[in-house]
Amino acid sequence: MAIAASLTWMFGSPLTMLLLIPPGIACGLALHGFHAQRRHRGQLDQLSAALQETTSANALERGVKHLLVAATRLFKAEYAEILLVPTVPGEGALRSARKGDGERLMRPVRMSDADALAIEIVGRKGFVPVVVPRGNRDPEIERVLTARGLEDGILGVLMAKQDVIGLIVVGNRVGEPATFQPDDIPIFATFCGHASVVVENGRLEQSLEELTALKEQLRHQAFHDGLTGLPNRVLFTESVATALDRSRADENGAGPTVLFLDLDDFKIVNDTWGHAAGDELLVGAAERLSQAVRPGDTPARLGGDEFGVLLERADPDAGQAAAERISLAFLEPFTVAGKLLPVRPSIGIAVAERGMSTEQLLRNADVAMYTAKSNDGHRVAMYEVETHEAARRKRQLGLDLEDALERHEIEVHFQPVVALADGSIQAFEALARWAHPIHGQISPGEFLPVADNRQMAAIGRRVVREACRHAALWQESARPKRSVGLWVNLSAVDLASETLVDEVVDVLLGSHLDPTLLTLEITEHSVIMGEEAAIERMRALRKIGVRVAIDDFGTGYSSLSRLGDFPLDMLKIPKPFVDKLVDDAADKSLVDAILRLAGSLGLSTVAEGVESQAQADLLRELGCPLAQGYLYAPALDGDFVVRLLGSGMRLPAEHGFRTMSLARQGIAERRVA
Repeated sequence: MAIAASLTWMFGSPLTMLLLIPPGIACGLALHGFHAQRRHRGQLDQLSAALQETTSANALERGVKHLLVAATRLFKAEYAEILLVPTVPGEGALRSARKGDGERLMRPVRMSDADALAIEIVGRKGFVPVVVPRGNRDPEIERVLTARGLEDGILGVLMAKQDVIGLIVVGNRVGEPATFQPDDIPIFATFCGHASVVVENGRLEQSLEELTALKEQLRHQAFHDGLTGLPNRVLFTESVATALDRSRADENGAGPTVLFLDLDDFKIVNDTWGHAAGDELLVGAAERLSQAVRPGDTPARLGGDEFGVLLERADPDAGQAAAERISLAFLEPFTVAGKLLPVRPSIGIAVAERGMSTEQLLRNADVAMYTAKSNDGHRVAMYEVETHEAARRKRQLGLDLEDALERHEIEVHFQPVVALADGSIQAFEALARWAHPIHGQISPGEFLPVADNRQMAAIGRRVVREACRHAALWQESARPKRSVGLWVNLSAVDLASETLVDEVVDVLLGSHLDPTLLTLEITEHSVIMGEEAAIERMRALRKIGVRVAIDDFGTGYSSLSRLGDFPLDMLKIPKPFVDKLVDDAADKSLVDAILRLAGSLGLSTVAEGVESQAQADLLRELGCPLAQGYLYAPALDGDFVVRLLGSGMRLPAEHGFRTMSLARQGIAERRVA
């Protein structure tokens, strides 16, 4: 009553009051419309700002980030998500989401059923955005929101032409209005269209970047070795050509120097430990080579186990200095397949001369490397005109060797091993000789370095077979009647062969030679390269009665601590130690130490390369039981060995090689010392 009275007092009568109601309603509606228009204009302004901001983003991830920020601001929402669907079958989706101040961008995910359902729901509406206000009871839409922890939201898709390329979800609205409404659809549709352009442009830019990166990758692969990452032969050749051009332009400038490297015994590593071990060695070699060269020098892998180094504007001594640094870098053994393997490079050096072509310089470096590899013990060689002819001859020998094996031109000669106590012949060492139809007798030191692994294996098999056949005949020829031993060298290739033991057994059975008379000589290096497999083969050989000797003991890489692990019967003292025995006290002490070591291990010893009586006398005083060398005899052919054993001759003969020469001619005057 009081309120009615007051209103009557204010407006005069109830009728007046009723007449004022329509204008009041109109004013209220106008005010509401004003606020709606103001909010709509604000959204348009924010949308315009968002469009400008996201248009400037020139990368896909950055563009998506700007879109998420713009969406949460535009719709006053706590959550915004953009899901980019796979464009290629088999790829995953990329989900980016912003919640509060935190965000996670471009996470690879598998599209869930809820993701697929959201896209399907929008598709049913003709790809028009779908508003989901609070209190929605549609179970499908509720499933989409629940998967994201949302109470309300608006859903839209990103389109490229007629294809859906993504899903955009904005949810958990805060502020006014309190939830999403149908009048948000036009603004959101415009936003989705712009977002589609941003994403498509970003993907295009990303594709262009990936294409550029792929082109760079392909270019890098075309000019670099895939295993080591070093420049390959193509890029190295181009670099050498460029360096030569620069040197021609500068008449007073120094020309380039090229080094070629080849890893010794690389094939053995591959054959023994497998290609994975070979690759591991190549990578290690590339790392050491890269560390050994100077800044500005160009190391490269040329193929297989060959490497190159380019020294631009190098002084005359730069090549030799570089070779020394590289050699030092390779002194430490490599860890390959968990084993320590000693591997050394053979290095050829060629210096550019005025007017020299790229092909000439590279060929000269290759010739020099070939020379270094052929010179046993000298692993660095400079190119010289004289060496070119020698290298050409060696290459020709390598070509001729294949025919020589087919024509059985590889012969076996035998050097006597004598007892220092009385000069009696105890054994013969089998040595290969090549009866070349043009060049005559060629020593193994000249033709074995040019043999490849297959040829080395063929030579080894022939020498063992022929030597055992001859040794079986000696046992009937020797006077006085006694057993005469046979010593045969095995190469690293032979020792690496899985069929070695079976082949030796077959040869012994075929020749009827007592296995205890056969001694197989191997180098320290061969044992180290073969490690357990080599040691197992040595044990298997000794089990069938064959003796095993270490050749050139002290010149390899094994440690004294490992020597006791090797199944051995004999140590051979190398010629370099014997050469200085008389005049060098240090070498005398070294030989004495080897003899004592052998005695402590129960091994016999033999000295190689004895050329003077003074050396023989000193070896006898030191307690060395056996010796061989030119003091006693060179390598002899099989027929002469039979006659020598039948004569009962002791060595050295009083008249040296003259008496030996007479005996070769069948003269009966022989001295029994």
